Amino acid sequence: RVLFRSSIVEGCTISQNGTGAGGSGSFKNGGKGGDGGGIYAASGSPVLGVCAVSGNLAGNGGGGGNYIFGGSGGNGGGLYAASNCSPTVSFCTFATNATGSGGHAEFDTGTFIIGGAGGNGGGVFCYAGTLSNCIFNGNKTGGGGSTLDGADGLTTSAYSHGGKGGDGAGLYTAAATLVASCLLVNNTTGVGG
Repeated sequence: RVLFRSSIVEGCTISQNGTGAGGSGSFKNGGKGGDGGGIYAASGSPVLGVCAVSGNLAGNGGGGGNYIFGGSGGNGGGLYAASNCSPTVSFCTFATNATGSGGHAEFDTGTFIIGGAGGNGGGVFCYAGTLSNCIFNGNKTGGGGSTLDGADGLTTSAYSHGGKGGDGAGLYTAAATLVASCLLVNNTTGVGG
């Protein structure tokens, strides 16, 4: 896994890396899975060029205990660019990367029980930046976590639902991002829990 700030990374293969899963909670929310399975761009204006980023995995969300929420899956299976980062990415391939699945929420009794959301941006998650002449192929986002009945098998929660699947299987942008001459093909979003 590559962590960079305002760096130049060119001609590299970044493959088969991953981040950690969120922790489980008993009477607590499950923890969020780690972001940036292949690359985590923390800040500045990094440049990524002519790279192959494949088979990387952001972490799964941790399970929540009674009365609580499952943790969200990590974002950015191939590349995660943080909110104060504006990367320039060109002539790169993002293939078969995945975000984490949402954590499950287990309950015996409770009021609000919600499974965690799947992570967003199977190939790339960014807030801003420029992506040009890139290929996004076969990436996927994690599924939403389910709600599980407790040991007695009875559902007594006033409100419970599974988490939503992740968005943006190939590419997820949270703000103004320039995307030019890119190919997105065979990317799949996760299902709800």
